[in-house]
Amino acid sequence: MKKTGILIIFLLFCQVGFTQSISYSYDFAGNRTERFLTVEKIKQNDSISKNDSIEGIAGEDLQVNNPKKLTETVNDKVITVYPNPTEGLLKISITNFDKGTGSIKLYTINGSELLKISPLQAENLINISDKTNGTYMMEIMLDGNKSVWKIVKR
Repeated sequence: MKKTGILIIFLLFCQVGFTQSISYSYDFAGNRTERFLTVEKIKQNDSISKNDSIEGIAGEDLQVNNPKKLTETVNDKVITVYPNPTEGLLKISITNFDKGTGSIKLYTINGSELLKISPLQAENLINISDKTNGTYMMEIMLDGNKSVWKIVKR
């Protein structure tokens, strides 16, 4: 009787599909601080494909298996860093940027400075293909304002 009841509950549960997603929040050093599990009901006529986007941390749209383009606004300048994760070449674009004061520094996760680029251009290209795979921190200074980025090299 117990086996039949368990079988009926299992079959009822299988009729209603659920999807779950796990998201994480990180601190500035790249350490995972929180884990969120979201369970949502899927309607019978819904389908999920490989290219569907998932809701990321802070409302970003993340594409499955696609490196993402990260943006941040500092004063009136928009900084775009892509691709992240990278295989070696990292492009940093700064809109509304005239040649001026600014620098880019790349650090290991332990805080050792690996490289420094100064002065900046509107389009900057950093080659980290000779660095080992892992997580790096990039600091961009623009007109006295600091922006810190987590860069993943794979």
